[in-house]
Amino acid sequence: MGFSEGRFVLLLPLHEEREGLFPHELARRAGVTRATITGVLDNLERDGIVTRRACSSDRWKLRVCLPETGRDMAARLYRSHTDWVASLFSDVTAEEARVLDGLFERLSRRLEADAKREEM
Repeated sequence: MGFSEGRFVLLLPLHEEREGLFPHELARRAGVTRATITGVLDNLERDGIVTRRACSSDRWKLRVCLPETGRDMAARLYRSHTDWVASLFSDVTAEEARVLDGLFERLSRRLEADAKREEM
């Protein structure tokens, strides 16, 4: 089974949320549209990587969750991805790391500000 970037970006937020996420929350966190997420979730569910469960407070709402197989897969993918990213930065000097850290911090603040503007 191939694993696309679209599938990968959905697994990480689900791995962080033990109780699962509503599809619209997952779409927002993954940066995809609700329409896009439906097809990807259908395929992930078919492959046994995610499950959709009725919410206890409202049976019409569904939460997307990782069963044990999906949780194991997400953990392996996360480790593999982390190792790959670390290898990309293996020869970065301390000074370069400091500069990159500052740039990433600025980008993060900008993304947060943009997200807050979109919520208004």
